[in-house]
Amino acid sequence: MKMKLVPALGCLLVAVVGLCEADSSPIPSLEQRLIDFGLKLATVLNGPSLPILTASAYDPSDWWKILQDRIPENTKFPCLYTEDKPVWRSRRSPTSVHQLRPGDIDVVMTLGDSLSAGAAARELTPLGLTVDDRGVSFVGGGEETWRKYTTLPNILKVFNPNLYGYATGKGPYFSESAKLNVAITGAADYDILFQAMYLYNKSVEDPKVNMEEDWKLINILIGQNNICSYQCSHPVQNSPDAHKTRLQEVLDFIQEKFPKTFVNLISVLDTTLAARYPESTACELIRPVTCPCLLVTPDLEDNIVKMSAVVREYQKKEKELASDDRYKNKEDFTVVWQPFLLSTNAPLTRGAPETRVFSKVFTRTLPILTEECVHFNQRGSALVARTLWNNMLEPVGKKTKTLKDIFFQGIKCPTKKNPYLFTEKNSETYRKYCHQ
Repeated sequence: MKMKLVPALGCLLVAVVGLCEADSSPIPSLEQRLIDFGLKLATVLNGPSLPILTASAYDPSDWWKILQDRIPENTKFPCLYTEDKPVWRSRRSPTSVHQLRPGDIDVVMTLGDSLSAGAAARELTPLGLTVDDRGVSFVGGGEETWRKYTTLPNILKVFNPNLYGYATGKGPYFSESAKLNVAITGAADYDILFQAMYLYNKSVEDPKVNMEEDWKLINILIGQNNICSYQCSHPVQNSPDAHKTRLQEVLDFIQEKFPKTFVNLISVLDTTLAARYPESTACELIRPVTCPCLLVTPDLEDNIVKMSAVVREYQKKEKELASDDRYKNKEDFTVVWQPFLLSTNAPLTRGAPETRVFSKVFTRTLPILTEECVHFNQRGSALVARTLWNNMLEPVGKKTKTLKDIFFQGIKCPTKKNPYLFTEKNSETYRKYCHQ
């Protein structure tokens, strides 16, 4: 089935289309949402606030602040010198996804929105949110190596140098350099099935992808736009249950069309982060476009509490879906919910302070968010990539999900007792016997 998707504008989140519309009104198409977003963004950026916006951006001499510290060549990848190092790639391609070693992954693919497209990751001003920097996307980018840009694909390349599918450079989802990172900026969860169809068409036509023989890793992160731009005006169509239903549709499609596949279902980010991060003029000016549901009432603090509660319900439904028997008992397909982004969840009590760790990590001195306070910059992307990788090597039920755990640990490694990526099934074995 051939799909033609609308070219994305390269901006992060969609603008809300009329906060006072009834929930029964149709949700605008992806094309219309992107057009509306572009118009509203242009109004903000071209208005009288533009000089202030520009002045609040990083000075070019501070570019290093948004980039991770480069790892010296004489520093070995952590797993290279572990005493308990297992075989990283199976001598024969495994027949079970529950015995999948990191080096067995042949192809990496990505579905999602601008968080997965790496929007503005290396940009110095808020105007950079129009740039999809896919090559350094934490989940789908493979530019350079893990030493310069730590991404999930760059970590996987250590285990399998012939890994394919990661993006390089900058550009929209349909650009040549995007490869199989087809995340579309501005996408909501009702667009994710169409992305999967587009990915399928692109994969079967790619001579470097063997759909029947290659082991595939598909990363899915979606839902931020539903919460930030639509849930307040269309609560039924953007409810947690609706989110679960749409994800099930795309997972069922992937299970049917993509044999030998491990799916990372990544927990939705707490979208209130944009309002809890240390403020800047740019954040405040762009917030009506990037997250209008945070401004549904004049009481921002109350809006944060209510939105974060919705985020938790989305996360709960994602976890339920990933644990469904329809996915966990197959030999050539599995879905694992990776919960590390729960670390961004806001306190649910009005006026409750952020944790001490949060205040140390989310700082403007060495920022991990972009200048408009919505995306991860490259420094933040490296941190998130490492944490996603660690989640993949942690058993279901014991995965890292707090800031305290995340920001004070290094890269985890496979071991002889636990050489495989953790799934629901081999996690049960681990709980019984302390090995996979």
